[in-house]
Amino acid sequence: MHPLFLPFLCFISGILLGDAFGFSVKAISLFFVISALPSVFLFILRRRFHPAAAAVPFVVLGALFIHPYSWPRLAPNHIRNYIAGPEERAAAQALPSQDVEGVILSAATTAGGRGRVIVEAERIMSGEGWVETVGKVALTLPEGLTLRPNDRIRFVARLREPANFGNPGEYDYKGRLNREGVFVTAGVSKPGLVVRTGEITAGALRRAWRVVDEARAGIRRFIRANALNAGALNALVIGDGSGLSPALREAFARTSTAHILAISGLHVGIVAAAFYWLILFLLKRSERLMLAYNVRKAALIACIAPVVIYGVLAGLPVSAARAVLMVCIFAVSFVINRGKDYWNTLALAGLVILAADPSALWDISFQLSFAAVAGIIYVLPRLREAALAALPCSDEEGRVRRFLRQRVLEAALVTAAASAATAPIIAYHFHRVSLTGLAANLVAVPLVTLIVPLLLAAAATSLVWNGLAAAVLFCADTLFSGLAATVKAFAGLPYSSALVSTPTPLELALYYVLIVSAVNMKRARVFVWLTPVVALVIIGDWGYWSYYARHAGDLKVTFVSVGQGESALVEFDHGSTMLIDGGGFYNSEFDTGERIVAPFLWQKKISRLDYIILSHPQRDHMAGLKFLAEAFRPREFWWNGDGDINGPGSLGRLGASLARAGAGIKTPHDLSFGVTIDGATVSVLHPIEPGFEGNDASVVLLIEYGKVILLFTGDIGQAAEAAIERRLPRIDVLKVAHHGSRYSTGEGFLRAAAPAVAVISAGRSNPFGFPHAQTLDRLTRAGARVFRTDLDGAVTVTTDGRAIEVQSALAVRPSGLASLEERVGPETAP
Repeated sequence: MHPLFLPFLCFISGILLGDAFGFSVKAISLFFVISALPSVFLFILRRRFHPAAAAVPFVVLGALFIHPYSWPRLAPNHIRNYIAGPEERAAAQALPSQDVEGVILSAATTAGGRGRVIVEAERIMSGEGWVETVGKVALTLPEGLTLRPNDRIRFVARLREPANFGNPGEYDYKGRLNREGVFVTAGVSKPGLVVRTGEITAGALRRAWRVVDEARAGIRRFIRANALNAGALNALVIGDGSGLSPALREAFARTSTAHILAISGLHVGIVAAAFYWLILFLLKRSERLMLAYNVRKAALIACIAPVVIYGVLAGLPVSAARAVLMVCIFAVSFVINRGKDYWNTLALAGLVILAADPSALWDISFQLSFAAVAGIIYVLPRLREAALAALPCSDEEGRVRRFLRQRVLEAALVTAAASAATAPIIAYHFHRVSLTGLAANLVAVPLVTLIVPLLLAAAATSLVWNGLAAAVLFCADTLFSGLAATVKAFAGLPYSSALVSTPTPLELALYYVLIVSAVNMKRARVFVWLTPVVALVIIGDWGYWSYYARHAGDLKVTFVSVGQGESALVEFDHGSTMLIDGGGFYNSEFDTGERIVAPFLWQKKISRLDYIILSHPQRDHMAGLKFLAEAFRPREFWWNGDGDINGPGSLGRLGASLARAGAGIKTPHDLSFGVTIDGATVSVLHPIEPGFEGNDASVVLLIEYGKVILLFTGDIGQAAEAAIERRLPRIDVLKVAHHGSRYSTGEGFLRAAAPAVAVISAGRSNPFGFPHAQTLDRLTRAGARVFRTDLDGAVTVTTDGRAIEVQSALAVRPSGLASLEERVGPETAP
């Protein structure tokens, strides 16, 4: 019935298999020819396309298409091959800067005031002078610097390979960039380190993009000069979201309306619908045209042009380009009388998009767009049927009232169908479920349906009549003010949204089975029984993660890889949890709590922390804790008391978050007697005595579980170590102080502690050179097995109170050294 849908699913399967296993291109090509022969013969004999016969060829075709994205062969002079190796890094005591020339390929995407562009490298300075090179570089620019596509630039920066932090369940940032053909990243910290040396003007396409870029800049200036909500309106018309405030983004995220702020299928569909009805209205003014042509099909074809123009005006970001292509395919399918087969049209759009860019399968906007359309196609008719049965129209109702009720009901059902289909994907990627999303979207979508056409009209009119354009823009601006106020009102409601743990693949499958079963209960008897059975399985799954998996009988500590900072999660054997520090970057708005630690906790199905410990209030330990305190509502917060937690600044903001969470606050003097948590004894060894400040005032925690002892040392130096070493028992697992600084982890401290395992938390290629060679040498001579988050990713220590098992998240260290996986008992410790 839908001949393209099975090949579409098989093509997706082939992409996933090809990405995972990297088959030989020759082998894939040969297998494709062999597997395609039966379907070709069937087509010749019966003149029909057989989806089942084409299943295997489409699987092979998917693997073939993804191969150059997931398993590329880089040229010998690719810029990745010029990244400094271990010997050069050691000689420079850090990652050396390099001089590169290239051409900007894409418009800057902005976050936190800094822009990011993709640069096609042309030359690089090496020991032999300038040499030609190829390859893309994702270059982060200093704040306030504006560069445009086709600009030729020269910059000095440290070149790096894209890298993930190395935590279980994290976002695959490296994979995303690699599939986009980017194997090198760089950041310029000062405007003087990047200069524009010229402009590429050759080629009609480059000149056209320059015109588009100038038009985009003019629209941006016009909106900024005439609108109160300039940041949001620029996001809706030219795709520039740099002016969106964090508060506005959060409000839209809480109400599941964030899709409105980024140009996607909704906006492109609005433009297509607006121009379709406008063109159809104009065509119907001519009786001759109506008699001579199918004006509906003519209007469909004609609306493709403004849709493409809108996509180009938005800068053709990946999400907008896919939406434009999808709308065009749907329009053409209706013109050739295939539009009613929605599943076939959706499958065709998916095949075309994935054939053009197989890496789109991993893009969140692609997943959300197709899930929303699939939900509307499948769920909406069933919801409409149930709604009409429950709310039949009465003959006594007036025409206006009946029309309004039907329109409102239809809008609600469309929103419900799309929301039901996309909710698991949003929960998986964004860990959020909006409880006000249905109501908020019922108001927001109609408003944005008016705002987008008004914005386009204002942008076009500004080219010829600035006064009229400003009046039209005022209308759009006023409507958006109402939209923003409505969204903020919904976001401000109690329990407007909930943060949720990451659903497993099984849970995603169960959810969709439940949806399919629930909407078909009146169509087949089997679904009447299947629905409660699936619901019970989901409840059982929730019970497993809530109780059994959290009471495994072992104590587990995970040293989370947070870059140049520290964070460790302690999971006690009866489900209690403790987070020691939250990481953080200096001079950066990147929130390690929200972006690294929280996803790791959600992946482990942890929705609340019992204890949060701040070793000392420095940014690389503290910055991530504000979000974590708000999201995971700890029962108790322990810290060293160094500072005013109720005052101004970041420490005061953390204190306010803790107060909202209702956490009890304790200092070492409140905890010197030790606390028993699920059979483990947690003691604060330091700072008990006065006279220590800064790093030396870090909280030092000792955890005893059975015969196994773990020590967490914050950033203490050798002076603080000397104060506690006489009270130290033999340590099995040592969190090395101050990221492995040479001024910590002294000889006397190591003799007293005699650790079997030492874990160092440090950022890859960090500018401080941590961990220092002297510290590594001392640890090696002390007989400790050394693990490093910069090389091993997250390091997990599991113990039953007698023996310990240490595992690292990365199977192979970035440097090429195999990561360690050891089982060490206390009796074998030196």
